[in-house]
Order: sequence, then C-alpha cells, then structure tokens
Amino acid sequence: MGTGNHLKFLIFLSGIFLLFALLTAWPGVLMIDGHEGDTLHMMDILLRMDAGALPHKDFMTPIGILAFAPIILVMKLGPDIGQAFILGSVLVSLAIMPMLWHALASRLGGGAMAMLLGFYVIALSMALVHGGETPTIGISMYYNRWAWAFSYIAILLALLPPRTRARPWLDGLIIGLCLSALVLIKVTYFIAFAPPIALALILRRAWGTATAGAITGILVALGVTLLAGMDFWLAYVEDLLTVARSSVRPQPGAPFADILSAPQFIGGTVLVLAAIMMLRKSERMREGLFLLLLAPGFFYVTYQNFGNDPQWLMLLAALLFAFRPEASLETVRGWNYRFMLNLAVAIALALALPSAFNIATSPVRHFAKDRSEYTPLLGVAGLHRDILFRKERVLPYMGKVIFEEPEFDRTLFGLAPQEEDEETRHQRAYLLGQPLPQCEMEAGLEIVFATAMQEIEADPATRGKPLFAADIITGYWLYGKETPPLPHGAPWYYAGLPGIGNAELVIVPICPLSRRAQRVALEELAKREDITLTEIRRTPLYILLSVSPASGG
Repeated sequence: MGTGNHLKFLIFLSGIFLLFALLTAWPGVLMIDGHEGDTLHMMDILLRMDAGALPHKDFMTPIGILAFAPIILVMKLGPDIGQAFILGSVLVSLAIMPMLWHALASRLGGGAMAMLLGFYVIALSMALVHGGETPTIGISMYYNRWAWAFSYIAILLALLPPRTRARPWLDGLIIGLCLSALVLIKVTYFIAFAPPIALALILRRAWGTATAGAITGILVALGVTLLAGMDFWLAYVEDLLTVARSSVRPQPGAPFADILSAPQFIGGTVLVLAAIMMLRKSERMREGLFLLLLAPGFFYVTYQNFGNDPQWLMLLAALLFAFRPEASLETVRGWNYRFMLNLAVAIALALALPSAFNIATSPVRHFAKDRSEYTPLLGVAGLHRDILFRKERVLPYMGKVIFEEPEFDRTLFGLAPQEEDEETRHQRAYLLGQPLPQCEMEAGLEIVFATAMQEIEADPATRGKPLFAADIITGYWLYGKETPPLPHGAPWYYAGLPGIGNAELVIVPICPLSRRAQRVALEELAKREDITLTEIRRTPLYILLSVSPASGG
C-alpha cells in the first residue's frame, strides 16, 4: 500500500470519525430508552471518582479504571455526565484512530475489507447501544464495546503479517497499549485474548514485536502503580475474585453450553470450526492454528458479557479474508478453497449484520429522537439534567409479584390455595426472620429512590447518614442532597457486605431490582453477629433500619 493510499485511507477513517462524533454530540443531551440501573451504576461510579475516589481502593467494582477515566477527564472540563459520556467516547475513538489506521493499512491494505472494519471499529467506540438486535438507545456495557475495539486492533497486528515494510517495534507498542487497555477496562478480554496473541507472535517469530509489547505493558503497569500505588492492583484482584465467587450473578446471560450450541449461536460456532478445517486443509496450517487458539476466547468473552452478543463475527470475517489461500488451490473433489473461504467471509458478515447494523445506526436514531418524550433521570435531585430517560420508564412505578405468594388470594381466580414449598422458601428473602414479598421492580426506579431519599433526609434522625442498600443497584445517595456515598461500598452489588462497616442505615426495598441480590445481601447481614439492625420505618416502598454495634461486640 503506497503512501498515497495510506493517506486516502486515513482521510476515510477521519471522515467516519467526524460523522459519528457529530451525530452523537449534536443533540447536547443523552436520551436513553432502557437499562436505567446500568446508567445509575455508571453515574454512581463517575460521581465518586469526580469527588476523588479511586475504583477498587475506595469502592468495589470489577470494571477497570480506564472504563471511566475518559469520561471523568471530560467532566473535569465542565460538562455534565450525559455530554461527558458522549465526549468521553469520542476521546476513546480519537485515541484508537492512529492505531486502527496502522493496523488496517499494514495488515489489510486499503481495500473494501479494511474500510468496512475501520468503519465498524469506529462505530463500536462511539455507539449508543450495546449491540444485539433491539433498536434502542443506551449506555449499558459501553466498556465492552471499547474493549472489543482495542481487541480487534491487537489481534489483527498479532495474527497477520505486515503487507508493507515491517515495523515490529511500532506493532509491539500498539499491541502492548491495547492489551494494557484491556486490563484497565475489563480484564476478561485480556484473559481471553492475551494468550493467543502471545502464541501467535511466537509462532510468527515476531520477537521484536513481542519484546516491544512486553516492555510497553510493563511500563504501563509501572505508571499505574506509581500513580495509584501497589494496593490498587491488590484491591483490583480482590474485586475480581469477589465477583468470580459471587452467587448473585453466576452468569451474565446464557449458559456456556448455549453460547456454543443454542439456535442463535450455532451458526457462528459451526462457521468458525469449518473455517479452521478449511484453513488446515488448504495448507494454511499456521493460520488455522491461530484461529483455533482464538476461538475459545471469542466464546468466553461472549459468555461473560450480558446479552451474549458475538461481536467477534466481524473480526472473523476480516481474518478469513486475509487468510485466504491462492486461487488455484483446490480440494480433491475440485472445490476451490479460496472460493470456499470467500463464502465463509460472506456468512460471517451476514451473521454479524443485525448487531453491526444496530450499533452503526444508533447515533442516527439518537440524533432523530424527540426530546419531549424524555425526562432527566436525576430530575428529582436536580443534577446532571443532560442525561434523560423515556418518561414511561421513569415516571410509573411497576413491579412483578411471584404468583405463588402464600398471601395471594388464589381463590379469586378459581385456584386452590398454595402452600409455600421448600424451593419457594429457599428463594425468598428474610429480614430479621420475617419473610419479604417475592417482588421485583420493572420500572419506576427513580420514584423509589427519590421518595426514599426525600423521606430519609426529612427526618433529622436519619438525614446525612451513609446507607447500605440490600439490592443490586445501591446508588440511593444520588437522589439525596446531604447523604454521602457509602465509603468502600459497591455501586453494583455482587457479594458480601461491601462498606457495611461505614453504614449507619440499611434500606431494604419492598420490590428490589434483583430478588437474588437482596436475598444474598440479607443472608450476609443475618450472619453478622457484630452488628444490630433496628427497624426505623416501614413504607409500601421500603424498610429502613439503623445499624449499630451489637451489645458486647
């Protein structure tokens, strides 16, 4: 690829970047259709960090600091969270741009596949939906998209030989930066992709690239250690182990067996296995081995991410395109291997299309939204009014009650009375020995959080006291004016009792967002013999308790 083509390709990528940046930033607000719990989780973390707290050291989260740092950097310049999120995504995309340009220009040339993949990686970094096939708008799991973008670049540079003059130290620098970003965004990606990347470099005898990558990774680790301290890494590992042992969310979505064989995934599984066999048969032994090493990582990351969106299909198409053998190579039956792999590329693109189209068009859908249909998520608190939610998701309060509730009068529906069996009893949450209704909130999170905080702060006995929430989302303090965040708490509850030593209140929602999370948290509280819980108030929305040391404790 000549210098002129390099420049043309850079202009193409820059044009796509500017288009996405303009579409996402132009409305001046962030209008979201669902997953308000995920949004509050992000806001909880960002506002803690904006006040000086560090992830892992000052609060519990398995998500790395780089998932929030770009947004915090923008917030420090003045914008509220909605615009800061959008501009933070633009900042990440801008950082990715030169690395993406080098990877695509040196590995795929400036042809159609390079342009398609460049378009898609930029879309990944600035999209306003996590993926999937539902055309909504949301920030849920945005860090997964960022991690995929960095993964694409590192994998392309490691697995594919350069088409132009080799620049091993530049390749290694970029691979090292990308893998470091994965560690500091979501370590799942590093675990999945670092081993096949390292093995690919070894098998290609790319010693200069491997050395440069290792040195870059070490320097990044040393830099973070100097800035945050060694205890930052220890706290990060502890958070990851806590989540790995958690029973609240044993898996984010479908079981691993389903990721391989369920109807919506079987096409991708069969395709990647068939591609490995075709590569091996077409004398692309090393390329087939690379793909064999990479496939488990594809499946594992898909399993670990909520929604189980196989974002690796677009990358698979690009790899198979680059791995194609000479056109003259045929099977003993006369089938052309290059044609067969072209067909595999087309199938991979077809399988990737629903999610890819949803991601690529999300800024357009956001740009075209009617702002009058949305209301600020923190409207009651009067803060960060540039992050909006659809009114029918925020304003009504809706919950679902398990039909087999023993208190439920089944005779009204002509049904026989139902006794609570052992399984139902095991799934029920108990507070101070008393059973709680088996109910889950479906909408109206703002109503519950805002009402609870208004009542808590109206009472001088409870005003301004940090509280522990027995639910999966714990950011009640976001709706208060005098209540601080719980020190060493967890914006998203996974296990244990993070921050309970600093809590003066415990709030138990009648209809939690997650019954499982509430049950696990209350079971953990029941085990503690060093604290005493005393009920202060019981309303139709929540139960409030005070926390005090146990007598003699």
